[in-house]
Amino acid sequence: MSRAGPRLRLALALLLLVFAAASREGGACNETCRRDIARCMATQCAGVPGATCRRSCKPAAIRTLAYGVVDCRADGAGMHVVHEELRIRRGDRQPITVVEFPGEPMPDPPSQSCRQLGESRNGAAAVLAGVLERLGVSPDGSAVVFEVTDDTAVIHFGPPLTSDQKGMFLVRADGSGLRRLGPASRDPSFRIGPPGINTMYSFSVVFSTSIPFSPNGRRIAFTDLGPGPEGEETVQIVVLDLVSGRRTQVTHLPSASLPPSVPTPSFLTAYPSFVDDKTVLFFTYLDPDGSNPEHHLAGFTVRIDGGRLTPVPTPGGASEGRVVPIFGVAQLTTNLFNLTLPGVPENAFPGSDFPVTEIFVQVGKTNLVQLTHFRRVDTFSAFLNGTRTRAFFRASADPLRTNPYGSCQIFSVDTLGSGLRQVTHFNPGRPVAQPACALDSPPGCFVGYEFVGQDPVTKAVVFDTACDPLGANPFGDQIFAIRPDGTGLRQLTDAAGFTTHPDGSVRVELPALFAYSATLH
Repeated sequence: MSRAGPRLRLALALLLLVFAAASREGGACNETCRRDIARCMATQCAGVPGATCRRSCKPAAIRTLAYGVVDCRADGAGMHVVHEELRIRRGDRQPITVVEFPGEPMPDPPSQSCRQLGESRNGAAAVLAGVLERLGVSPDGSAVVFEVTDDTAVIHFGPPLTSDQKGMFLVRADGSGLRRLGPASRDPSFRIGPPGINTMYSFSVVFSTSIPFSPNGRRIAFTDLGPGPEGEETVQIVVLDLVSGRRTQVTHLPSASLPPSVPTPSFLTAYPSFVDDKTVLFFTYLDPDGSNPEHHLAGFTVRIDGGRLTPVPTPGGASEGRVVPIFGVAQLTTNLFNLTLPGVPENAFPGSDFPVTEIFVQVGKTNLVQLTHFRRVDTFSAFLNGTRTRAFFRASADPLRTNPYGSCQIFSVDTLGSGLRQVTHFNPGRPVAQPACALDSPPGCFVGYEFVGQDPVTKAVVFDTACDPLGANPFGDQIFAIRPDGTGLRQLTDAAGFTTHPDGSVRVELPALFAYSATLH
């Protein structure tokens, strides 16, 4: 009895400490945080002890997320109406709606646009017909810039915008201080081409919807139409000073068509970003200074005053390698590359000629280290971490025997090519169509990530996917965050997805374009 008493008191004391710790944790965790912990613990903890599960489910911390939401409803009588919103979410706070663009009932086109959007599970496609065109968040998360226009829309969801509704706008992250910065770009943020691997549509499309900020948050960059060296109008890089309002065309590129060897759709010139406060990086198939006579996809830098146009050195060391012309090329500023290699891919898609794509990192000025050896068509770079010691990328490969269904996962590897880790474990429970990181067809985990970036402050990895790891995304595309080690998975958006009703009506609510308070590089 005398020995049991101290043990009992010790056990009670430890129990009180546990309760106190839980109370402190609960006090610091609001309703949104508690919901995300509950979702994670309900779906991510098979065979894991409760305390360990709760620690690993503590949500990854985020700062400022801005995203458009498209709500498309079609009734059984052949009419549809579309509503668009721009929302901002800061940390664990509930998102706020900054601007809204209500539609009006219109005849549903024969293509049944609402149903097609829902079945694609890809809200970014709303840019083709919506009014939110481009979007960006300042590096410190305090401001959001967005572009509104219907001049570039392929079809129109609603009534025409008035002139004062169109333009570039800035708003503070708390929703205050909305002001117009100037006119909208006349260059669409998308390109349309012939059908691709997604046979659901009669066309394929690529996007460049990001508005990059300079590191100091003072300027933004985007593409617009402007005069070339002979006065011809073509796509140029433009810089806008948010303080003075000065708009500067920093390039004077010539007019040209895409080279015949380039698959369509592709941008001739696109993907601007800031290297520093005074320098903009962009990519083009043009040869503005004689350094790109073969018209490969090449990077150039230019000063914000339009001076010092300089080619970015082409990566060498990979025989017959070519930079992959996808959104991921914006990651060249990290010295992380997608390069195509000769050979037959292990997951070649019938009817396509996609090449083998691998991840390389540049070491020094000339040496390349090949980080992946998957021999697949859908291995794409994402980013290097802040210390430039680990490379993050997306792939449908199964190198660790932890991705048996070929789902599109996020991986990381150190820059020497060792220490491979699978960050996400999205398992649809059945094989998915290939290539899993490039296809946007239902059902299953088919949509490749439009964005994968890391918060330089919290280190959270922010991305979008049509997977449903937390049981809260049964048929849609949502935005998620996760820690680099794979813990803390949380779903940041809760759009309704795609819903059908017995009377033939449908509702589609998806996040469209989105931006985060972190530079792409």
